Order: sequence, then structure tokens, then C-alpha cells
Amino acid sequence: MSAVVIVLAAVAAVAIVCAIAVAVLRRRLLTASLPRTRGTVDVAGISAPVNVMRDRAGLVHVDARSMEDAAFGMGLAHAQDRLWQMEVNRRVVMGRVSEFAGPEGIAVDRFVRRLGLIRVAREEAIRAAAEVRGMLDAYAAGVNCVIESARRLPLEFRLLKMTPEPWEPAHSIGAVKLLALGLSTNWDAELLRLEVLRALGPERAAQLDAVYPDANPTILADSVRAAGPAQARSTLLPMFAEAARWIPTAGGASNSWVVSGARTVSGRPLLCNDPHLAPTIPSVWYAAHIRAGDDFESTGVTLPGMPFVVIGHNRHCAWGFTNSFADCQDLVIEEFDSPAAERYRTERGFQPTRLIREVIHVKDSSDELEEVVSTRHGPVVERIDDPVRNVWRGLALQWTALTPGATAEALLRLQRASNWSTFREAFSGMDAPSQNVVYADVDGHIGYLLCGRVPVRRRAPSGLPVAGWSGDALWTRYLSPSEMPAKLDPPEHVIITANNRIVGDEFPHYISSDYMNGYRAHRLATLLSSERMDAAYMAQVQMDLMSPPARQVVKLLQGLTFASPVAEHARHRLAQWDGTMRPEAIEPTLYEAFMHRLAERALTPTCGPAWRIVAGTDLSHPVFG
Repeated sequence: MSAVVIVLAAVAAVAIVCAIAVAVLRRRLLTASLPRTRGTVDVAGISAPVNVMRDRAGLVHVDARSMEDAAFGMGLAHAQDRLWQMEVNRRVVMGRVSEFAGPEGIAVDRFVRRLGLIRVAREEAIRAAAEVRGMLDAYAAGVNCVIESARRLPLEFRLLKMTPEPWEPAHSIGAVKLLALGLSTNWDAELLRLEVLRALGPERAAQLDAVYPDANPTILADSVRAAGPAQARSTLLPMFAEAARWIPTAGGASNSWVVSGARTVSGRPLLCNDPHLAPTIPSVWYAAHIRAGDDFESTGVTLPGMPFVVIGHNRHCAWGFTNSFADCQDLVIEEFDSPAAERYRTERGFQPTRLIREVIHVKDSSDELEEVVSTRHGPVVERIDDPVRNVWRGLALQWTALTPGATAEALLRLQRASNWSTFREAFSGMDAPSQNVVYADVDGHIGYLLCGRVPVRRRAPSGLPVAGWSGDALWTRYLSPSEMPAKLDPPEHVIITANNRIVGDEFPHYISSDYMNGYRAHRLATLLSSERMDAAYMAQVQMDLMSPPARQVVKLLQGLTFASPVAEHARHRLAQWDGTMRPEAIEPTLYEAFMHRLAERALTPTCGPAWRIVAGTDLSHPVFG
């Protein structure tokens, strides 16, 4: 018995020692880097005391006496809670992921170095107005206060043996450029169309509506020839797919709407927004309440890296965003005089390119050299050489975000907007991303505007990469704020945006041809047809799970029968379904599988293996095996 007691005592002692060791390890590795949320800290860089408070939900409230001090407080709060996220985003913007990720980061580094996001961000920071620069400097000082403090850095830094460099204003602007990249879809749509044309030829591609009806078949054929042989499959798409792992991207179904007081119980406008960015941990957004003395007070979600509210409201106005799908990017085919790409062809003969040699440092491996080539249209993001024909070409990206703008200034002016006029003016200098904006104010007005630069082109867009040596691919200007789509207080008393088409054919300027389908907008219009709506009802609308296209498919399936017992059983289940995408139901899975197989069977006879490109689908999931 005594031996048993001794063994049990020894086991208990070991357990206690292990528990103490775990507690110490937890303290050293995890809790030691948690932010300090109580007490007073003496810091340099502020003109008056700044209160940074966290409520029971952990949401941050910054109370300062000036705009600059509020920016400092937000920099401190962001760095306390999201420093590793900010560091990763900064390294993506700068093309320095490989320095900590090793060879896995080379693809994203090459891609982003070619784009030159940080080069544009630095130029934009230099050009910023004094007040905007003061805002960004104060924010950077707040971030650096945390970096330079004696507290331990987050666990990720210690595991990777990294020390963050000082934050700079250009890094803040770069954070917005990175978000804009993830929300811009025009160039990859052009690449996909090009892949379809290479695989099928212009006639069959046009029959499948791979390009819009106003595209000229002759131009399509010219685009195929200029872009190189069919076997030269684009390497840019898989490179972007790899890079997309590091870039905040649209989830594909953002919704926003605003209803005037004429249709609400309270008699005041109600505005709702659900920006469906792809889910990440931590979130892309950071909720905060910010008071900058008498200057402004705003509440909503911020973007770690930038100081103030992106989506939310101030004392006078509320606003929300959805991706507009405005056509703000063009891929331009450039022709070079040699493999070195030192000169490119124009309507005036060959002109010198701009060459930048970028060295990519790779952890546990040798450095990589990336030779960045730029033309008048933009950076060359992919080479499409044809050595057999002695033709040296590349795809240059012409994008609104690659010319310095004033998005940081737009963000500051947005916090101060007090009515529809000042709200519209706030967006006048914003370059990217282009967004649908819904608006409501305390005086009962509701509105819509399209923000971000929209280019005016010399020729009608084809939705495909176009040859750059004629000069027709150049943009002539951007639409002025007065030319952009906008409306105030529509007679319907409701405005809905769901990535759907923005304007009709009668609109005098080209905005885009690539919108998402209008099913969600149609469903929202049905749900928002009520005359007496309140916040609780809006929450129900936000959580609506009914799929209009699923209902249409169900209706068609009700009149069919299948010979296969398994297929008939699945059809019968779908035919009894109401189209609601309940997570616990099997019918949504059956519906998705059916639609994928329907696309395969319908498109394969015409497209062959290219049907996946036409359908824009992926059957790699085991459920489709």
C-alpha cells in the first residue's frame, strides 16, 4: 500500500510541476504580449491626453482632442491588437514575404514587385497634403510606440525570430492598395477570356458569350494573334492564384441597401451593409469608435494600417460599400525589340522601357532577381514571348491604383462629411478601389454614388487584352465626380446594391460589362418592398437564405423524370425543396453538385476540356469526384 501511495504522490508531483510549467510557458509565450489595457503610459508625439478604452466586448474607443492625436491612438490600438496582421500585409505590399516564408513566398513577391504597389504608395505619401501627411505620421507614431515599447512582441514574431521595422505613412497607403488589388477583377477576367479564345477560337467563344455581344470578332482574332500561340498558356493566372492567398479578396456577394424614413417605423432612414470579403483570421476589419474633439466622431470598422473608419457613420452621415466591378484595369499587349525588353513598340516607333531590378531575399535560400519592366501603360506583369517567331511580347497592367491618388485624404474627409454635398466631395480624390456607396443622413436623405477612378478610353473595350502599339489602348482621362453615377432621394425610397449592373445602356459613359448576376438585388427588392420596416426586420433580411436561381432550377426539375433511380431520388428531393440554403439541409449540396455537372455536360460538347474556364468552376472537391 505504501508503494502505491508513493507512486501516486510522485504522479501528483509531476502533474503539479507540469501544470506550473504550462502556466509559465503560457505566460511567457502568449499573455506577455497581450496589450496593456489599464493605467497611464507616457509617450511622445501627442499634444494632449488620449484615452484608449476597451468595452466588455473588446471594442476600442479612442477619445482625443484633435485629429492627429486620434490617429495616434488608433495606431497604438491597431498595433496592440493586430501588429502581426499589419506586418504580413506590409510585407505583401512590399514584396517581402519570402524573407520569412522562404521559397513559398516567391510567387507573391514576384507578382507584387512587378506591380510596384509600394513604389506608388511612397510617391502618394510624398504628394499628400500637409494635413493628410500629419494624420499618417501621427498614426505611424502610434504604431511605432508599440513596436518600440519594452513589452514582448506577438508570438509570431518570436517564433519566426523577426523584428518589425518602423511603420511609415507609405505602409498605410499600401494597405489600401492591397485591398484594392483584391477587389479588382477586370484583368483576370480579361485573362480568362483570352484562355477561352485560345482554346476555342473567336467564333465559338463569341457563341458562348465569352465576350460581350458588342465585341468585334475581328478584334478578338487580332487579340489572339497578338497574345501569342495557343500553347503559351498564361502563367499569370496561377501566379495570381498563389498571390491571392496573401491578399484580402472579395467573397463575391456583397450587399448594401438604404431605405428612407418614408418606409420605416421610426420615420428615419435605415442603412445596412454586408461586405462579403473572404473570411480571414483575424478579420480584415477592426471595429472602433473614434472621437477627435470637435473635429469629428465616427464609429464603424477600420482597416488595420489606416487610422479611421472605412464603413460606418459619423455625427451626420452613415455609409456602406459594395464592390462595383467598374472596369478600372486593362491588360495591354506590348511588343519589345529584343528579349531584354529595353524598348517597346509605339505608334511613333520603339521607345525605351523603364527597367527596375528587384532583389528578393529568400529565407534559407539564395536571392531571387526580378527584372521589372514598365511601359507607358503600366508594369509588365507577364511575358508572352514566342522565340520561334522571334517575337518578344508582354502584358502590361493599366490600373487606376498605379497612379498616385488621394485615398487617405478621402478617408479623412469622409469622417468630416456633414451632408450629401460634402459626402460626395470627400470621394473626389479617391483612386481605388472603385465601390458602390450607399448613404443616409440625420436629415432623412438617402443616396448612392460610385466612387474611385473610372477611365475614359480611346476605343470601346473588348474585355480582352489589346495591342498597345497603336496608341488606342491609352486612357484619355478619368470621369469627373459630376459624371459619375449618383442619385439622391429616389422616389422608390430605397436603394439596393449587390454587385449588380450599375447603369443602363442610355448612360453616356462606359462603366463596366462584367457585373455579377442580379439575383441578390432582385431578392432584396422583394424583401424591401414592405412599407413598415425596422431594425429587427433588417436583421432578418441580412440573414435571408433563399436562393432565387435555385428556385428557378427547382421549378424546371419538377417537370422532369430521370431513368437512374439515384438521379430520380435526388431530383425528387430537389423538386420538393423551397430553395432555402439551410446549412443543415442536404438539398443545397445536391443543387450545387447538379449545377456543376449540368455545366460540364452542357459545355463539354462545344468546349472540350476548356468547359471549366467557360463555366468558371472547379470540380476538385471530393463531393464532385
